[in-house]
Amino acid sequence: MSGMTTILRNVRRHKRMKRKELEKLPVLRATTTMLKQAENEPMIESGYFRKELRYEHEYYARCKRFDRILKVAIYLTKNLAAGGRKPVYELFLDYDAQDFLTYSFMEKKWRTAMLRNLPQQGFGIYDMQISSRDSAVISQYLHSKWGAIVAIREFQEGIREKQLLARHKKETDPWDAAMALVPPLPKDWVRWVSKVGVEQNYMFYQYRRGGAKTGYCSYCDREVPIRNPKHNAVARCPRCRRTVQFKSFGKMGRLRTGRNILYLMQPYPGGFVIREFWAERTYDKEKYRNIKAFYHEFRRAIFNADAKPVQAFYWGVYKQRASRWIKGCNCSEGYYPDESGRVYGKTVPYLARTYLQKTGLPELTRTKMKIDPEKYLVVLKRMPNLEQLTKAGLFRLAVECTKDYYKLSSIFQTTPVQRGLAPKLGLNRLELARLRKNQGGRAFLEWLQFEKQTGKPISDFAIQWMCKEHIDPQQLQFIADRMRYGQIQHYLNRQMQELNLSSERVIELWRDYLSMAFRFGYDTNDPIVYRVRKLQQRHDELAARGEEMQLTLRAGELLQTYPHIEQNLQAIREKFAFTGKQFQIQVPDKLEDIFMDSRKLCHCIANSDVYWERMERRESYLLFLRKTAEPDTPYYTVEAEPGGTVRQVRTQYNRQNDDIGEVRAFLKIWQKQLAKRLTQKDKQLAADSHELRIKELVQLRNDQVTIHTGDLAGRLLVDVLTEDLMEAA
Repeated sequence: MSGMTTILRNVRRHKRMKRKELEKLPVLRATTTMLKQAENEPMIESGYFRKELRYEHEYYARCKRFDRILKVAIYLTKNLAAGGRKPVYELFLDYDAQDFLTYSFMEKKWRTAMLRNLPQQGFGIYDMQISSRDSAVISQYLHSKWGAIVAIREFQEGIREKQLLARHKKETDPWDAAMALVPPLPKDWVRWVSKVGVEQNYMFYQYRRGGAKTGYCSYCDREVPIRNPKHNAVARCPRCRRTVQFKSFGKMGRLRTGRNILYLMQPYPGGFVIREFWAERTYDKEKYRNIKAFYHEFRRAIFNADAKPVQAFYWGVYKQRASRWIKGCNCSEGYYPDESGRVYGKTVPYLARTYLQKTGLPELTRTKMKIDPEKYLVVLKRMPNLEQLTKAGLFRLAVECTKDYYKLSSIFQTTPVQRGLAPKLGLNRLELARLRKNQGGRAFLEWLQFEKQTGKPISDFAIQWMCKEHIDPQQLQFIADRMRYGQIQHYLNRQMQELNLSSERVIELWRDYLSMAFRFGYDTNDPIVYRVRKLQQRHDELAARGEEMQLTLRAGELLQTYPHIEQNLQAIREKFAFTGKQFQIQVPDKLEDIFMDSRKLCHCIANSDVYWERMERRESYLLFLRKTAEPDTPYYTVEAEPGGTVRQVRTQYNRQNDDIGEVRAFLKIWQKQLAKRLTQKDKQLAADSHELRIKELVQLRNDQVTIHTGDLAGRLLVDVLTEDLMEAA
């Protein structure tokens, strides 16, 4: 007894259970009664699809208290039925210390898992037989109203829950400490949110014959006189002059404003905090008077005295347990969503004199523009010139830099000679003044830079209009050599109104028209042509002249790049044309013929610039091989050099028909006839072409260029071209 007393005294000495001391406690072996009961344990059938026999109780249990410790032994019924008395598990429970341990005799090791998570055999550890006396002991010890097994489970899960909360608390306590330092909301915050933060205001009225005479302004919070209201129409309140939208009670249901982003900047120990909210109002038909705005704070960003981000927090669900402030990531300059919003102004003056003095942010907030102050400060660290922009009054440009840093980081010149802002933007002082006067953004800046580069003066009005329509100088290069930009703006605006089209569509229509006009031989330098009065009509008329509009447009574009193609084809017509009994060689008259031939044969020749380049410099020509009996029906397309060497001969889908042998025989005859017609100049061109072809084939083989589509997919291009090659005699 003295030894047992010593063991229990050692266990009591420690708050937590010690395994070495627990091992000294005697093992709880099964009683004789338990052995007999297990021997007579009934068997039952179980399982849904596969029926199996098992014991009604797969496990037995007994318990014994050793001072503060309660030991629960668990036995396998099959072991007891075989005469075994040793348990498979012994659970050690300490209610005072709120602790538990389990020893596994099967594994011969200690486990900290809960009862329900222990490795099991059979159908479940809760199919357990325990005496009513032992069950009462367990329930009483654990202060539970439930039976033994449920009481143990409740006890263990309670401990795990407390341990989890303790771990969470270790993480969340510093967060809570940081959040406790955030100042309370300003006294007029609610009113500011309602009157300034939520921008959408309404004029509610009751429809009456002859028109309603009064309405309720959601901003004024009172009845005001109105005239001829229309549901959803936008007007100004006659009293507060705020923009309002009319809402008739008869046509409106539940009305909800959009979510408005709001910011509050406040002092914080060692710096300041930026708090982000969203706010909205909801109106019911019956309750529309004196509605207060609802707001929700979802982000807090703490900055130090140097306006550098320290830590950010967001309101969310922590560990799937509860909503609270959670430590999050700091904002980055590349943060994509636009979180611009109104900034509460009364706390800014103090911060402007202290932490924000060298940032330019206070100046930006006074403009009442929507901004993201947190992202602004982050971008400022990557783009120090942002402060200069703001303090120079270039607020729109500063906001655009904040919203899209990576896109606008290149607006500053890398190595300006002067230190002023104007040279950094690629402008002079007068141009900078124009940019400030017009509150121009990046688009306005690029137009000013373009004006300086070209030396062509552009009015502020024209630039403003171009910016509003999202037109950049490159879009107008097709007409800029013939018209001033003010004239272009006037012409586009007039056509947009007459045709009811967007500026983008009018520019496209205009460019296509001039391309077709050039193709058909019009003098596109004549103002009557390029400033045509009825643009749509003239465009459609020219499109109708071609077999297909796309072919005509493409031909016009190509001839501007390769102006000599058709001339070169005309020069070889008599020389290359040849007719045999079965086949004939035709020289195309114009580019449209090549387009049509390519389209009908479904090959890629007309879509590759390499063939146009070759024809432009007279390296090779595209020819038509057709049946003599069907001269107007596309059959083969042939690429031939000036000396008659055939590089390619292909028909539909870049294939060759079964009669390719007959075609090649005809081409040899044609080559012999052509050789008689060649001049010395033709022979020199042929020699040059031969040299270029050899270099190209060598390069293709070195690059291992592979065909990826069609019947030739997987083959090397150089092998296919070599097989097609027919050297002229």
